[in-house]
Amino acid sequence: MTLSEPEVSEVRSLREKGFSYHQISASLGVSPATALKYSCSVELSESASELLADLELRNWGKFAKKYSAEKEIVHPLLDEDFANLLGHLFFDGSVFTCNGKFVLNYTNASKVAIDEFISLLWKCFRLKPAIIQLLQRNNLPIFQVECYSKKAYTFLRSISPSFSTSKNARVPGLIMTSNDSIKSAFLMAFWDDEGCITHNGQLEGCSVSESMIDDLIVMHRGFGIECRKLVCNGHERAPLYRIVIKKSKSNFARFIAKAGFQHAIVAKGHHIGKAKKDLLLEKFIEAYNISASD
Repeated sequence: MTLSEPEVSEVRSLREKGFSYHQISASLGVSPATALKYSCSVELSESASELLADLELRNWGKFAKKYSAEKEIVHPLLDEDFANLLGHLFFDGSVFTCNGKFVLNYTNASKVAIDEFISLLWKCFRLKPAIIQLLQRNNLPIFQVECYSKKAYTFLRSISPSFSTSKNARVPGLIMTSNDSIKSAFLMAFWDDEGCITHNGQLEGCSVSESMIDDLIVMHRGFGIECRKLVCNGHERAPLYRIVIKKSKSNFARFIAKAGFQHAIVAKGHHIGKAKKDLLLEKFIEAYNISASD
């Protein structure tokens, strides 16, 4: 939605007074996304920041009251949907407790990826998100989903004692010993969340957990995808471990068939906002003069 100059001034004026994006939306009849678009750069005064902090605290209280009753869940079977959900919770998600809440969290720049995660929550656990937030990072909208369920939390922690790669989490044993379609679904979550394509078409994925990368290398090699581990010590979260896919026509073809990308978009650099799978296909065609359908 495009606003006129006077409308933009109104949006920015309300933001300067400490109005939230939802309050601006209700006051002026614009969407929260439009309010964010035109006022995210507004610098807030101390009093405005305090108003927003107070509003956030009240909203958290409302959410806690609404979602405090423990909801019944189904216990998912080990299928492709659950393997994909597990992967997302490890890589761009988290499973943790905070202030008495049992949280399943996921963050992604792709709205399609967020919608798919919400769909997976429902398919696997019959759960709906408690919070969907729109944030702004590096001039790119970032979406965050939170779901609260002690039963889902307990079930997930029975599969893995930790979902934090900073604590050296690894691929769960039930994934490592599963069939190929389930392994593929887990790998697709990894590449969607942690994978990147360099300017020269190199495929890399990273983690701060060496155990996770070692397990992922085993899974890739099981599909005949040649890859290696690279240790990066100069990173701010050093050491950082990378899985690097060998560049060759046949190897990339196997990668596209067995791992690949699903819904992720590029979050930084020259191709920001572009679907990763489209960028990979472009690089593939450029390097080998073929298409994925050949």
